[in-house]
Amino acid sequence: MKFVLIGCGRIATLHVAGYSNRDDAVLWGVYDKKRAAAEKFAKEHNIPKVYDTYEEVLQDKEITGVEILVPHHLHCELTVQACKAKKHVSVQKPMAMNLEECNKMIAAAKENGVKLKVYENFVHYPPYKKAKQMIESGEIGEVRGIRYKMNNGGLNSQNTPAAKVRAKKAGVELTDDLMPTGWAVDTLSWTWRLNETLSGGGPVVFDDGYHKFSMFIDLFGEVEKVSAWKSRVQEVFSG
Repeated sequence: MKFVLIGCGRIATLHVAGYSNRDDAVLWGVYDKKRAAAEKFAKEHNIPKVYDTYEEVLQDKEITGVEILVPHHLHCELTVQACKAKKHVSVQKPMAMNLEECNKMIAAAKENGVKLKVYENFVHYPPYKKAKQMIESGEIGEVRGIRYKMNNGGLNSQNTPAAKVRAKKAGVELTDDLMPTGWAVDTLSWTWRLNETLSGGGPVVFDDGYHKFSMFIDLFGEVEKVSAWKSRVQEVFSG
């Protein structure tokens, strides 16, 4: 099977790793609206083909499917186009901007007899798999509830301006001894996330939360009821 990456931003490097040592699938090509970025990415990862347009990808009869790694507001449009071209689709989370778009994507896949999946890797994380094994074997008894807490470990993140200044404000005295944290990301590849029209907003629940909800469903089955509250807190600093 031959696949093409659509979008050569930072996350694309993780998708390349998924094709390593496979005998049933190959990363055949890449497309990015910035031709230079696509050429650089293809060279770095030994990918044989660079496409000039998305339409060229979909017209290539050799291609089995596409991996859509673009800003969220483009997920629905590109997915529907790929389905109509009879290409299988793997799309990054979140699936789309709203339920209406999700339904359009699902309908397009069914109508054209292709597979559509939302990329999910957390359910393969070894500690999670161990927890699932313990639950299924009854080792920890009946699970009556689960609480999941997320926090940002980016105290000295490579992606945060003035990281050491922020660390000192947090009470860290020996900032020179702090190891850099975070995954270095080119600013140009993520600033679109600050625009809620493009990203959909809600990065913790709407975006990254997809992984967490996937784990819960995998552990306990389909959700029967949801209760939630939301708020937005604006921090005001005086100096």
